Amino acid sequence: MKKTVLGFAIAMFALQVNAADAGLGLSLRSNDARIYVPIDFGKIRIEPSVRYLDSDSSTTTEDDSIFLPATITRDTDERAYELGVGVFGVSSLMEDVGVYYGARVANIDSKTTQHLRTQIGNSVSDTQVEIDTDGFRLSPTLGFEYKFNKHFSLGGEAEWFYEDVDSDLTQDNGGANSGDGNATGTATRLILRFYF
Repeated sequence: MKKTVLGFAIAMFALQVNAADAGLGLSLRSNDARIYVPIDFGKIRIEPSVRYLDSDSSTTTEDDSIFLPATITRDTDERAYELGVGVFGVSSLMEDVGVYYGARVANIDSKTTQHLRTQIGNSVSDTQVEIDTDGFRLSPTLGFEYKFNKHFSLGGEAEWFYEDVDSDLTQDNGGANSGDGNATGTATRLILRFYF
């Protein structure tokens, strides 16, 4: 339901693009992977965003300090989706420099699969764990933007975020667990924007 309402709100703002200045933005941090759609209505900016992260990793640890040699291999596959929108007031400091202030809110959905293979001597055991996470992030944000010309700008922003997530963990041996958690912190980013 949350995703449907958020998707509908983003679609409604997108329909108003013909009455506003609109563009595309990209976070310049390699681990951020966000795409932005800034839509300016005079002194108000609505900025939907989407983030998709797909990462795979594998680690192997060998230990010969016990009686039998042990090898532990952990393969991790993570996919994360984040759909959000920011609402900002926009002010001009100078001709080509502006500031914006407001908040971003985002829906978070991720799935992590871990395959753990343990070999001690000739004995081998395999375990697979899946972690599904769903929640939201709320981020009061302050940013600036320098416009190189009519079409390109570079912006920097800082945010304080509050994140609340629920997680479900299932194991291939039938074990299951669930829980919730929250986190707070700060983050900064650089955003390159192109305006149509």
